[in-house]
Amino acid sequence: MTQSKEDIRNKQLKQLKLAENNWEKEQDELILYQKLFMTTEWKNAQNIGITISQAEEIDTKPIILKALLEKKEVYIPKTLPKRKMVFVHLKSEINIKRNNMGILEPVEPYETIEKRMLELLIIPGVAYSKSGDRIGYGGGFYDRYLFNFSGDVIALADRIRYFEKCAWKIEETDIKIPKILSI
Repeated sequence: MTQSKEDIRNKQLKQLKLAENNWEKEQDELILYQKLFMTTEWKNAQNIGITISQAEEIDTKPIILKALLEKKEVYIPKTLPKRKMVFVHLKSEINIKRNNMGILEPVEPYETIEKRMLELLIIPGVAYSKSGDRIGYGGGFYDRYLFNFSGDVIALADRIRYFEKCAWKIEETDIKIPKILSI
């Protein structure tokens, strides 16, 4: 039975909130990090786009630290008016604050990267299907950004986020995720 994205999103967010400080979540994350770091996409990428995670998301701090240790360049999203988004170079001198949606993002001054220069984008979400369908947080920022994106795209799906079959209605503007690493 197909459900609305909003219904699934709400159910997922409740489940993810309950699992925030759960050992199983941390264990899943360690497995997902290992899988990510073994991919050719990770090994070949010099410029990586990734969010600064919230508590209910897959923790991205270890990924960011690993990228920096490997001398990769890390870029984090900055939302703009009209549901647009750019990626900003994460440097030690950059200021990061919560926006009006509660998301940690850079404040000016900052340096952006052209979309075509990002080689790997690690996509956040609350649900992913085996076939590459995704439910994000409802703003459509990533679907818009992924339109005409030429770099590699990977999502990390722990046990809660992974669906064997898509259980939600697919919208015309949804962009499939080509590679989903799961448990």
